[in-house]
Amino acid sequence: MSKATHIICILDRSTSMAGMANEVIRNFNNFLEEQQSLEGKAKLTLALFDSGYKLVYDEIDLKKAKPLTNEVYSCQGMTAMNDAVGRTLTNKSRKKKAIVLIHTDGMENASREYRADDVKKLVKKLKKKWEFIFVGANIDAQKTNKSYGFTHTLQSNQNDFGYDNSYNLFNTVSTCYRSTGVVNSAATVAAVAEANAAEGSSSANAVVDKNGLPLDANGNPIININNVVKG
Repeated sequence: MSKATHIICILDRSTSMAGMANEVIRNFNNFLEEQQSLEGKAKLTLALFDSGYKLVYDEIDLKKAKPLTNEVYSCQGMTAMNDAVGRTLTNKSRKKKAIVLIHTDGMENASREYRADDVKKLVKKLKKKWEFIFVGANIDAQKTNKSYGFTHTLQSNQNDFGYDNSYNLFNTVSTCYRSTGVVNSAATVAAVAEANAAEGSSSANAVVDKNGLPLDANGNPIININNVVKG
């Protein structure tokens, strides 16, 4: 009998994510529902970070996980991403089969326990057997990832399309990894390339306001610049 795949989600819930909180919740719940419908065993760890760290689920049976809510995903504080990733990976480093999603919309600015170099060493040790996807919006995700060395990087648009695309990618890669156990497979590489191409196409064709922020079909800002404080 094959061992259960461990799915690890490390999600930013700093203040700057407030404008997209409903999209995070909706997309995570869609991802959860899709993965729960698949055959085979899987465990779920869900960690949220702001200035601090909240472990929502710790290696629970995937099928027993409940949908994410606004009460749990409540945006606040700054962006202690290094601490969140470092603490989670250190605690789970003995797992033989895991896939990790890290999703943020801002630069690290609040960690106290782990530096980027510490996280990079952990990732280097684990990525031979684990699959990593780093999704960054409102930052240069490729440049940021040079400090961490995650396997795959997605440059996401900070709008509903970008978040749909990000979680669709994670669902595709999770499904592939659960069924094959192959790290950095051809199917995964192709899925990441396609997702990045879609983000670029969406960005190039997007309707924006004078501040460069995306507008919805009615001409309203998807993100209200007056109500968002960057975390």
